[in-house]
Amino acid sequence: MQEVRFFYHGSGTLFNRIDVSQGLAKKDFGSGFYLSEEMYHAESMAKRKSRYTGKAYIYKIEIPKELDKRCNSKNYALADEEWLDFIIYNRYGYGEPKHYDMVEGFTADAITMGILDVVVENIRQGLTINKKEIIEKLKPDVYPRQLCFCNQEVADQLKIIEISERCNDTWRKIYG
Repeated sequence: MQEVRFFYHGSGTLFNRIDVSQGLAKKDFGSGFYLSEEMYHAESMAKRKSRYTGKAYIYKIEIPKELDKRCNSKNYALADEEWLDFIIYNRYGYGEPKHYDMVEGFTADAITMGILDVVVENIRQGLTINKKEIIEKLKPDVYPRQLCFCNQEVADQLKIIEISERCNDTWRKIYG
C-alpha cells in the first residue's frame, strides 16, 4: 500500500476536482492550488474567503507520499534567503524565475505584503536589504507549512477524501 500525507484546503466555493488554473497570481509560491498542513489554517482561509461567497468549505486532501520525487518539486526546509527570493519573485516579479510542479515551505505572516512592498521599493532604489531581518519580520514559524501545486497533471494525482461545510458556526461533513 502506498503511503500518503494529508493536507487541507480552505475555500469559499464547492468543487469536486482540483483546478490549478483557479489559483490567484502573486502568492508566495506563485499561482496554483494551495494546501496547509493544519486544518485550523484551512478553516481560517475558508472563513476569510466566505466573506465574498457566503460559503466556507474545508477539503481534506490525500497526497501520495513520494509525489515530490516524481515531479519537479521544491521543498523549502528552511525560511532562508532562497525562500525569501522565491516569494519576492512570485509576488513582485523581481529576481530569477523558477518554475516547479509543486512547492512546499513556510507560510509568511499575514502582513507579508506591507513588509515586501518596502523591500521591493528598496530594491528598485538600489538600496541594500538585510534579508535575515526581513525573514524575522515575516514570522515564518507562526503559521503551518504550505504546499502549492502549480501543474495540473501533478494535481490530478491528489484525492479529495473529505469536504466539510460551515453552517451556523459549526462544520459538518458533506462528503467522505
